[in-house]
Amino acid sequence: MRSRAADAAHFIAFWALVISAQALVSHPSLGTNMSHQKMPVAYVAGPYRSTTRTGIELNIQSARQVGLQVARKGWSPLVPHANTGHLDLVDPQVGDQFWLGATMELMRRCDAVVLAPGWEHSDGTAAEIHEARRLGLPVFETVHALPCADTWRQQEEIQLQPAE
Repeated sequence: MRSRAADAAHFIAFWALVISAQALVSHPSLGTNMSHQKMPVAYVAGPYRSTTRTGIELNIQSARQVGLQVARKGWSPLVPHANTGHLDLVDPQVGDQFWLGATMELMRRCDAVVLAPGWEHSDGTAAEIHEARRLGLPVFETVHALPCADTWRQQEEIQLQPAE
């Protein structure tokens, strides 16, 4: 569990991420029909839990912001925070282990993992990173390190070509 000081530091990191997102150039393929190409999927991993509901909401919004930046690079973002956020309040009987297992299964079906701010302090994210590396999924510590989708697809095509 994080302290209020850690929540404040996370809040600052979140807004730094939001501000840096404004500097990103939109991906040229956004808004075009990409049905003929496989769209890579990036799983956004980062902290969810916090000592306060406000801290949890900050974590959700931070992950959503990373997801938006992932989309600007032409990837389909999978943001479990946005998918399952606050469901622990709706039905506490479902339990934390179910949600951890469910989101881990979603990650296994993705092409890459991108980390949200504060990931260094999250046991759940550490488990996701461990599993991603075990599966050979690339893990990008920042959204800035994630290549644009076109570059990713080109690299995938090269890797699939038979060696001569």
